[in-house]
Amino acid sequence: MRFALITSGSHGDVHPFLGIGAELRRRGHGVTLFTHPYFSRNAAAVDLEFEPIYGHFDLEGFMRTHMHLPPAALGMAIFREIIGGVPAAIEASRRVLAVNRYDAVLSHVISIGTRWVCEERGIPQAMATLAPVFWLSPHDPAPAIQKHPGPIRRRISQAAIPMLRPLVSLVADWQLSNVRRACGFPRERGGALRDMHGGALNLGLWSPTVRPKITGDPRNGRVTGFVWHDGSTSAATSAALEAFYDRGPPPVVFSLGTAHVHSPGAFYDIAAEACRRIGIRGVLLVGSNSAGIRSDDTALLVADYAPFSQILPRSAALVHHGGAGTTAQALRAAIPQLIVPQGNDQFNNALRVHQLGAGGMIFKRGLTPAKLGHALSRLLADQALAHRAKSLAWSIQSENGAAEAADALEEISRIAPVRRE
Repeated sequence: MRFALITSGSHGDVHPFLGIGAELRRRGHGVTLFTHPYFSRNAAAVDLEFEPIYGHFDLEGFMRTHMHLPPAALGMAIFREIIGGVPAAIEASRRVLAVNRYDAVLSHVISIGTRWVCEERGIPQAMATLAPVFWLSPHDPAPAIQKHPGPIRRRISQAAIPMLRPLVSLVADWQLSNVRRACGFPRERGGALRDMHGGALNLGLWSPTVRPKITGDPRNGRVTGFVWHDGSTSAATSAALEAFYDRGPPPVVFSLGTAHVHSPGAFYDIAAEACRRIGIRGVLLVGSNSAGIRSDDTALLVADYAPFSQILPRSAALVHHGGAGTTAQALRAAIPQLIVPQGNDQFNNALRVHQLGAGGMIFKRGLTPAKLGHALSRLLADQALAHRAKSLAWSIQSENGAAEAADALEEISRIAPVRRE
């Protein structure tokens, strides 16, 4: 069979699709990845065909320009950026899908417009959702709008979601109506929620150990388990990491993922000083931001990037931004994690880790070396938390989210197409 995988965004948004694509290729299927031109080499590395249906996205420039915004405003800026790319993506995907036959399409929930084209072409489609927050269930133990732990905040958030969903849908429909008309589609009431929860299936690419399917989820929802895919680093960086890990006790790793790393503020300076204060070793994954960070401290290693699957099992803990993929990697590695949410779904991911008893959360505003050092000391000394992290990892390590997602795509590919002219 032939499958099209459509996604956009940063590495965190693309890596799960590479993992699913690699599994489909292992089964002998043809797979094409549709995304930004930047990821063509990543697709080739796992033997996927490639179609650049989104234009060049200057992620680094976007993050440097917008990271000063509060989380809600940052979310709206990202939404506007996504909407701005829809017409070109629809034009390109229409052209490619008209020429090549695909048995099914899997699209990221942020790849708005994919559902429209699939319905137009009569191609079975599944959505992929990377974090439970986007299912917007009012019964979720970690509700979508809750940012701070606590049962009272949870109940208030759960009560507010049924009132907020219609409002969010109305505003989003209004935003999308002009785009749909410009692309030759009619107005659609409730289309924004269908873009999030529609398709033949809505695949939740997270572990049911972390959050099973519950009341209020999309009826077509299926929780697959986490999908794993790591990038690679240079031979020099790999050698430096190996030597650093070999010469001392397990370090704490500090990361802001592949998006927020472009606008880190004082995060890495605070992390370095916190390590010095409490006497621990640290690995700082700083992307291209190594300038200004002291490199003469033998207890610290500064690197641009490292595959989490290789270093986290040998680490004492992970301090990070709360991205879905990074959170999953720490859970699989059975290490404590301390999350410093920056925006989007990260507050919700942090809340889940806290409620699972596998880590803690600390807020970006007012973060100091003293606060971070104190939080890290407590985290590393908490034996109950360490035990809980190991217990969760046993379940997560046995799951195969890529295989479950591939099974689902094979299932929907058998749906008889109903083309809409």
